[in-house]
Amino acid sequence: VSWFVFLHISERERLLARCWNALRPGGYLYVDDFHEIGQLTPTERRSLAVNVYCEWLPSIQLFAEQCERAGFAHVQVSDNTPAGVQFAKDRIDHWRDTRARQIKVHGAEVTDGLDYFFHAVDELFQGGHFGLARVLARKVLAKDLQGERQSARL
Repeated sequence: VSWFVFLHISERERLLARCWNALRPGGYLYVDDFHEIGQLTPTERRSLAVNVYCEWLPSIQLFAEQCERAGFAHVQVSDNTPAGVQFAKDRIDHWRDTRARQIKVHGAEVTDGLDYFFHAVDELFQGGHFGLARVLARKVLAKDLQGERQSARL
């Protein structure tokens, strides 16, 4: 399970191969992560790199292909961008509504840093080129996958 971690790791194919190796046969990979919709503007790319610590994003199709190349089967990728847009907006609004409490708990420096980060993610979603993908993929060994294919033909 990964929630918004893959985006920070530039060697995506290596990461997915390691995930595949770490799972038992029949195990599942579940990932909520960002993906690129269309083409990010230069300003969005800069914000993504500097503010979100993400050098690049795959398209949702490329994300699925990378999972398959890593050996995963039954790859299901869905676009949950509307939920991501709402989450990002709600998160920055809540953060700012509770600023006094956040400063008391985390201190001004951390509060300001997270405000900056949450705002950057919200702006990226608002631009329309930044999306939320949900990926579910299964580790199926080649011999088991062949058996599934034979059963499907019968």
